[in-house]
Amino acid sequence: MGRVQVRRWTRPEYDQMVDAGIFPPGERAELIDGEMVALTPQGSERATAVRLVEGSLYARAGVAEYWLVNLRDRRLEVHREPARQPEAPYG
Repeated sequence: MGRVQVRRWTRPEYDQMVDAGIFPPGERAELIDGEMVALTPQGSERATAVRLVEGSLYARAGVAEYWLVNLRDRRLEVHREPARQPEAPYG
């Protein structure tokens, strides 16, 4: 069986899809490293996975600190010196 080829989207392509109405009204998505990720309510298992993805991206980029506004729990989460994690999508 052959390998599956993954095509990553660019920001201009993503913007064109939004402008063309490709996504249903109210559907929220985020472009992360060329992949479209559906946004889900905070506190869900998927939201936890998205945090792992974002944290691994920040670590890979060498971002020393990032903040997340946790609306559900009404708090600000400050993450300092994110470490690369082998199990995370972007290491």
